[in-house]
Amino acid sequence: MNEKLKSLRAKAMRLPLDPGVYIMKDKNGNIIYVGKSRKLKNRVSQYFQNSVKSIKTEKMDCFYAYPC
Repeated sequence: MNEKLKSLRAKAMRLPLDPGVYIMKDKNGNIIYVGKSRKLKNRVSQYFQNSVKSIKTEKMDCFYAYPC
C-alpha cells in the first residue's frame, strides 16, 4: 500500500461510527464519488483493506466525511 493510501486509511480509522456522508476527491480536487453510510468508520475504512483496490480508490487523493 502506498504512503498516500496508508495516510487515508489512518484518517478513516479515526472517523466516528455515526451515520453520515463522505466525498472522495482526486488529486485535482474533482469529486469522484459521494457516498452515505450508517457507520462512517466501517464504510470508509473498507476502501483501504489489503484486497484489490477499485479504480476510485486508486484515484482518490483525499476524502471528507460528515457525520449526521
